[in-house]
Amino acid sequence: MKPTLTALLVLCLWLPMAGADRVKPPGRVLLVGNSYTHALRQVMASLLKAERRTTTVEFITPGGAQLVRHLNTPRTVDTIRNGKWDVVVFQEQSQTPACPGPLRNLFLKGIRGLHAITEKSGSRIVLFNTWGYLGGDQRNFKGDTYAEMQKRLNDGYGAAARELDAGLAPVGDAFGEVKKINHQLWSQLYARDGSHPSKAGAYLAAVVIYVHVFNADPQKISFNGGLPASTAEKLRAGAARALPAPRSGSPATR
Repeated sequence: MKPTLTALLVLCLWLPMAGADRVKPPGRVLLVGNSYTHALRQVMASLLKAERRTTTVEFITPGGAQLVRHLNTPRTVDTIRNGKWDVVVFQEQSQTPACPGPLRNLFLKGIRGLHAITEKSGSRIVLFNTWGYLGGDQRNFKGDTYAEMQKRLNDGYGAAARELDAGLAPVGDAFGEVKKINHQLWSQLYARDGSHPSKAGAYLAAVVIYVHVFNADPQKISFNGGLPASTAEKLRAGAARALPAPRSGSPATR
């Protein structure tokens, strides 16, 4: 067989397999959490519009809610079961996974129950791995720091992601990468309470979740979220450092 003909045959065999590896971008996404996730509503909608995505995104975000509360709320469970979601993103109240022992067990109870419901509905699960408080969790750990709390958060979310084979959006790690890039900018990711996200923090969180869910490249995002271009660029750089490189195939990078 001539070399050229052989190459053509190999290409013809490869193309269908390559196409099969591509995954359709999600058309319906649900975010379940509390005020942290609620803070992303506006910026996430604007980001999707800027990226020309037609995805429907809905939120269930009562203030201070733990996942076990969502698990025990019939309306939330019904929404997960019957919404025909492609992806469901779950965010826990930060002290819950960050406190080994009874609180982390409560987190695991909540996410296990919600995972079972979501998986049965055929939806993909992503965990919104949150950030440590600006000054750490002084209420539960005297002398705590952001870095120590972030490690505990990562341990809690990471254990759940491994057990449930769930996706993990490393928002907290992106905060940490911004801290390495520009300490002052990192401190500006927080609202005055040192816990909730500022406008910049919400933008960074939205970018990380968007990139994870859509397998996008943060460096190719042009939307600045109403922030100075140089600030948004640094935040996207932090996101890029925290996230793995986009997977070839899908959902698809543009």
